[in-house]
Amino acid sequence: MPRQQWTHKQDLAVLYLKVEIGRSGLTQNHPDIDKLAKAMIRTTNAIWMRKCNFDALDNSVPGVGLKNVSISWTKPVWDEYQANPDATLAKARRAYLDLVKDSG
Repeated sequence: MPRQQWTHKQDLAVLYLKVEIGRSGLTQNHPDIDKLAKAMIRTTNAIWMRKCNFDALDNSVPGVGLKNVSISWTKPVWDEYQANPDATLAKARRAYLDLVKDSG
């Protein structure tokens, strides 16, 4: 199977999980990660690793996260969130809901 490129909308959806769902305890086995993975035709591990890319950019997360893995791809979305958290989180929520809704 060819490697699937990540879209801005998909990164926003993962950001939504990290920020909004993460407040109540996001784990790799969280049902919303599974839901998004199925919607995006990806593995739960792929979603989790993307979330870890955001963690590497997040100063509030202890440790270094996945410092050398694909950060350049998630940085623009993270910068967008840092510049305007409320508007970006609203877009991220819509992206998540659109992706999950479109999958079935």
